[in-house]
Amino acid sequence: MRARIALLALLLAGLSTYALAQRGSNTQTPSQTVAGLATLRSTVNASSTIATGNLFQQILPSIIGNAGVARQSLTIQNNGTGSDNCWVFVGPIASATANSAILLLPGGSYQRYWPMVPSDQVSITCQTTGDTFYADYQ
Repeated sequence: MRARIALLALLLAGLSTYALAQRGSNTQTPSQTVAGLATLRSTVNASSTIATGNLFQQILPSIIGNAGVARQSLTIQNNGTGSDNCWVFVGPIASATANSAILLLPGGSYQRYWPMVPSDQVSITCQTTGDTFYADYQ
């Protein structure tokens, strides 16, 4: 009987842990809802090469104000295998600086999924002209 109670306690603890993991750092309560729906979209590959090292270039334009348009996912990866870092900036490219951007070490990536995908302009730079990056979105 004790073994069954212990097994039941472990099962309940596991379910509680699973439920908490599913909520993550989400501060919403179960009664709150997120507006909108995830939709099926084709993946668009926006990979490219850095035209000028240490100068931000646009990956994606802003879609703020475009009613009915929302990105479903975003992935950006530094394809570098050496020591060159890249920086991703979310916001107007005129405001982009390495200090205010997201650092991507060689092989590092930045990923966002609906509903937390930025609608802002997204830009990137890497240390050296000719460095490559992978980017896709839906």
